[in-house]
Amino acid sequence: MSRTNATAVLLWILLGLVPAQAAQAEPPARRCSLPGESSLGFSATWEGTVFRGTFNGFDAVINFDPADLAASSFDVHIDVTSARTGSRERDEGMAEPDWFDFIVYPKAHYRATDFQSLGDGEFLANGQLELKGVVHPVPVKFRWQELPGKVALDGGASISRLDFGIGQGDWASDEIIGLLVDVEFSLELVPCVAP
Repeated sequence: MSRTNATAVLLWILLGLVPAQAAQAEPPARRCSLPGESSLGFSATWEGTVFRGTFNGFDAVINFDPADLAASSFDVHIDVTSARTGSRERDEGMAEPDWFDFIVYPKAHYRATDFQSLGDGEFLANGQLELKGVVHPVPVKFRWQELPGKVALDGGASISRLDFGIGQGDWASDEIIGLLVDVEFSLELVPCVAP
């Protein structure tokens, strides 16, 4: 076989191997938030004073690889009725139709498949939040830190409550309750347990 033919054969072999190797690439590991070690909170203002709250019921399934952002995804389900702010009056008010309308919309869902690296271990998830029957883009900035046996995922976002119809009628202005709500999370992620 001539050198030219041998080179051509080698090229065909290499070209044939590239798709096979790409197909064998491992998807990002599937990790789930660890209850009791993960938190999802929010803060807003009431007559200019900051108050804080938490969602006590949520689960996050995270498929993320800093080296393979295209194959990564976030899937977070939130029990909106589990929100607590430390004020009974405020918590009961959140259940009303003008606010979260717990009876009709007890759940929220955040989904992201588009990610950007911001450098220095920080990333941006360009996802969609479904809340009170409305789906709206919500970018989430987060830090990814791999630790022995687990991953720490910390970050947050700023949301306009009116984008989701939260606080209607007399509550649609910022005279009493601010329009912006800051969401913060700190998740401890471990390999998901198969059902």
